Amino acid sequence: MYSPNGSSIVVGIAPEMSDAVLHSAATLARRLDAELVCVSVDSDSVLVEEHPDGTAVSRIRLPASLDGGPYLPVTANDNVDCTFDEGTAERIEAALRGEVQWRTVATAGDPADRLGQVAKKLNAIMIVVGTRKPGFRGTMNEFLRGSVAARLAHRQHIPVLVVPQGPEVAALPWEVQ
Repeated sequence: MYSPNGSSIVVGIAPEMSDAVLHSAATLARRLDAELVCVSVDSDSVLVEEHPDGTAVSRIRLPASLDGGPYLPVTANDNVDCTFDEGTAERIEAALRGEVQWRTVATAGDPADRLGQVAKKLNAIMIVVGTRKPGFRGTMNEFLRGSVAARLAHRQHIPVLVVPQGPEVAALPWEVQ
């Protein structure tokens, strides 16, 4: 499934992502006659190998202690193929309803790095991501891991579109005194 003009838009897929992100990315893909490449990144694993067809092999990161100390040693037997969640793919299909050509890519590692690398490999014209989910869990995840959107915006040579996932009624992190 490739766009007739060969261009693609990479969209970062997260488990509880709002359909607004998909719809925004799909609208752009349709208007720009581009293929939508839905990329899911397992941030709890590290990328071990990437095959020419785009499939990947990962290894889960297991901290040796609860304080996030050094990781446990692993062997080649601990490697697993990266897979795109079937339920998420069905959700994408239902949300897009055939409005644009799309495909999935499953990979592992740091989400900002991997989205950027996939976009570079595909010579994508844009990366689309959502803002973090509102609430304590989303705030803590962003605090601990950093903002994927911010890191992409500062490190990419192609446009990055950040789509709001929901209205934020509480104070934003930088507004808290």
